[in-house]
Amino acid sequence: GDFIDVITGQTTCINGNENCDSQLESKIGNQLAGLDIRWSDTLFSHPYAIYASTIGEDASSQFKPADRAYLFGAQTTQRIYDQNVLVNVEYIDTGVSCGESVEENCYYEHSDYKSGYRYHGRTIGSTFDNDAQSVVLTLL
Repeated sequence: GDFIDVITGQTTCINGNENCDSQLESKIGNQLAGLDIRWSDTLFSHPYAIYASTIGEDASSQFKPADRAYLFGAQTTQRIYDQNVLVNVEYIDTGVSCGESVEENCYYEHSDYKSGYRYHGRTIGSTFDNDAQSVVLTLL
């Protein structure tokens, strides 16, 4: 039941009562929404993939997440000297405006969950945490 309450955006009274006015209501959980897409195929007999991801606060009345962060990337595998080499280029942007005010360090922080969008102190979703723009090149 709790899971259904979270994904349907149900509210609870912060004072613990059954009924309360809207000023004492709070969403259950940190309402985040995201979208991931990936396309993979071959081009001139070489495999490749392109992908994108965005996640943001699901608090907007416009039916789309607000304060979104982005990730875009492309990868391929090439055969070099009898070895498979994975080449990946990725752009990450976790610098968001966090609503009306322009504050820093707000993407992974949350007023209800002081540890933010982390697990055991480590950032979930991006290596770079808050307010980062990065281009990453991977050769594996």
